[in-house]
Amino acid sequence: MRLCKKMFMVAMCFAILLSFCCSFACAETTGEPEESAQQVPAGSETAEEAPADDPESRAIQFVYHCYQAALGREPENMDAVDNYCRMLMSQEKSMEDILFLFSQAAGIERPDLSDEEYVQMLYRTMLGREMSNEELSGRADQLRTGSISREQMALNIIWSPECAGYLDQYRLTEVERARYGGSRLAVYEEATKLMQSGDYQGACQKFKSIPGFMDSDTLADRCGTAAFCEKALSKIGGIQPPAAVRRTYEAIYHMFGIEESERLNWAWSISNWTSISTVVESFIGYSAFNDPSISNAERVKALFSIMLGRVVDPTTDDDGSSNYRRYLDAGMSARAVANAISTGDEYMAFCQNNGESGGVVEVTENRDKDYQLTAIISRCYETGLHRSAMPEELNHWCDVYWNDEQHITTVISNLLCSDEAIGNMNNENFVRTLYRVATYQEVSDAEVREWIGQLAGGLVNRWQVASIVLTSEAARVYLSSLGLQGPW
Repeated sequence: MRLCKKMFMVAMCFAILLSFCCSFACAETTGEPEESAQQVPAGSETAEEAPADDPESRAIQFVYHCYQAALGREPENMDAVDNYCRMLMSQEKSMEDILFLFSQAAGIERPDLSDEEYVQMLYRTMLGREMSNEELSGRADQLRTGSISREQMALNIIWSPECAGYLDQYRLTEVERARYGGSRLAVYEEATKLMQSGDYQGACQKFKSIPGFMDSDTLADRCGTAAFCEKALSKIGGIQPPAAVRRTYEAIYHMFGIEESERLNWAWSISNWTSISTVVESFIGYSAFNDPSISNAERVKALFSIMLGRVVDPTTDDDGSSNYRRYLDAGMSARAVANAISTGDEYMAFCQNNGESGGVVEVTENRDKDYQLTAIISRCYETGLHRSAMPEELNHWCDVYWNDEQHITTVISNLLCSDEAIGNMNNENFVRTLYRVATYQEVSDAEVREWIGQLAGGLVNRWQVASIVLTSEAARVYLSSLGLQGPW
């Protein structure tokens, strides 16, 4: 295998040298350098090498193409090429997998790429061509506005029929070309369009006609989604629901911690189709939505899919979903998240661009009025009472703050000095927890020893310590920065 690689490299070098000599001779004859039909930036190719006849050489060509187009350089050594070729030859990784790895490597090696430069790199790497002005403008705008992440854009291009067709020249075998090639992705695109139109039965048939579709997690997932949605539609007698309802069916299908029978009942509970907001209210109002097997990241992902028509990545903060996960982690309800999304510019633009009726999801509980208030009450429960607050407890203390017009210092004192808190914290833990909640700072060991001595000697009680700390300058600065009212 290594001998073949060396011979291949020698042949490539000879071809390049011959091409250079011919060009030089032509320039000598005419007196002018031969003009290229199209100026192509460094790191991309004006023309692809003719595909090699044997699989190993095609694998090498493919890897070199990825290095040059994605990273703008040659491989550092043959060991790097060998590693990628080994993964391809052993079918450990597909060519699509390798393309995605190089798109990630480009983000690391070339972190200063602008949005325009990044999408140009994707097209050269994955489609082997330059972008039109319209493509460049449209793709770059998507990245600038945050409607899609760089990672998701790379995946979308990789799994496009055009990319599949481009990769056909590098496929190692005819079997691989049939399973992963352009014709396969063309059928996938047809099936996806059928899903988007609500023809789930037709989509299933298309997915199953693709060779090896069960070997692909993506295809198997899409086929499973279509089959589930078809079952959901059977309950309503073939009526074609709005797009928001279909997106909701797909979101419910992906709640894999719930039994399928319960997921179907959940889908059938989506009864009010007046607008996106009414669909969401049915979705989050069903009991399974609060099942412990569903994470807050999954809940936010589902709401983004239904309300904004896009996928979020739970591992990143770049897509706008992290703030909403914090809402739920702090103890706010899903209505608070849906309300924030439904009053945002992206939601309004999505509804307008897709001709969908939007509407606003209204908040109905005190815990959903102010994130900072709910978050600090939750922190008191978690650090002082060593448990999560129940929704009714959060609503009670928020009500005390809002309607009884009590200061935040009163709320914190009542929680950290309660009988339940006393049973969970000794004097040292009480003092340290109080400072963390009230000032977001660590108290010095000397101050802790001073307070412990006074508490043990009966000179002060916990209520008095809380009053002193909560009215300190450090507490005033921190709690005021959160927009919370105190006796200052």
